[in-house]
Amino acid sequence: MMTFINFYVFIYMNSYGYLKKRALSRKLSLIEERGGKCEECGYEKNISALEFHHVEPKEKSFGLTMRELGSHSMKIIRKEFIKCKILCSNCHKEHHYPDLNKESLVSNFEIDKEDLEIKQKGKPNCLDCGKQINYTHKRCVVCERKNRRKMERPSIKILKEELKTNTFQWCADKYGVSRQSIYRWIGK
Repeated sequence: MMTFINFYVFIYMNSYGYLKKRALSRKLSLIEERGGKCEECGYEKNISALEFHHVEPKEKSFGLTMRELGSHSMKIIRKEFIKCKILCSNCHKEHHYPDLNKESLVSNFEIDKEDLEIKQKGKPNCLDCGKQINYTHKRCVVCERKNRRKMERPSIKILKEELKTNTFQWCADKYGVSRQSIYRWIGK
């Protein structure tokens, strides 16, 4: 049976704050074991910029992220740490993406200055109606709904004329929509 004190210790030791502190202290001790700096360039200013790089990705059991450092036992973490090098963020990215250096990109791509998009000041306008909209959109809500339609709606007058002689299902089949859509179109 769990006592109140044991329950409190269990809750505290599994709290976000405790796990974060434990992960930071473990990361610091692991980095210090390997010299306390990037193994390629020697960067040592900020611990958050130092990352664990698996030398053989096929042998990787899990990544040594802050979540893993805080929740796994040190025995399991050390087994994984043996497979890693300590690299700063820049060296780590350069290791994984060696073909994305500036010289090769500039030589492989021609940049046409006339094709570069010029951002307008202020909020953009809807492509269809010109109404001012949010930065993340190209159309206002009303125009976006119209643009999504697969079938152009007939006018209510035409639709009511067709419904005098035909059924709702016939109209729905004609326009490629459900009967419920026909009901909504005429306002029933």
